[in-house]
Amino acid sequence: MLSFGRRMMAGSALRISQVGVRGIVGPGLTASHVLEFVAAFAAYLVEDGPVVLARDPRASGLMIREGALAVLLASGRDVVDLGIASTPVVQHTIRRIGAPAGVSIGASHNAPEWNALKFFGREGRYLLSAEANELLDFYHLRRTAFVAWDRLGKRRDDRAALDAYLDQLADAFDLDRLRRFRVVADCCNGRRPSP
Repeated sequence: MLSFGRRMMAGSALRISQVGVRGIVGPGLTASHVLEFVAAFAAYLVEDGPVVLARDPRASGLMIREGALAVLLASGRDVVDLGIASTPVVQHTIRRIGAPAGVSIGASHNAPEWNALKFFGREGRYLLSAEANELLDFYHLRRTAFVAWDRLGKRRDDRAALDAYLDQLADAFDLDRLRRFRVVADCCNGRRPSP
């Protein structure tokens, strides 16, 4: 049994860790990887409820999001789609709506050719080591939970997720005391999304 850890899969630029899977899109992180890992995650989930999904603005984000969305719906999971949103917004939304899980698509500080799938459980927390290893077992065993046409999941937008996140931050900080600071934004290799 393989366990999660910082490693490269043989001959590719794919890295699997407790947080999820990331790699150079194409030679490392393929469309097949996206479908198979998300299918394993959907099968791994035991709690009912929607899965929160979001992506960052990388060029490959739309392709990965479409694959992840299709697999979640095909597995009978309802999806709350945040569109383009950061990982902390995904985690916040999971807690805010009481969702059992979430998937964030984005490779943080990595170069633009990279992308990633990050998996979250209840309360927006990363999977524990034992949970991550169980998910990896589902992946290697190709365990899936696809459903018939009349049990497919439903998708709904939640474009207010960012506002809800910012409102909570505003409540937590004394913004007047922070006004003297300059803020630098790092778009993490994102590009302006096409219309």
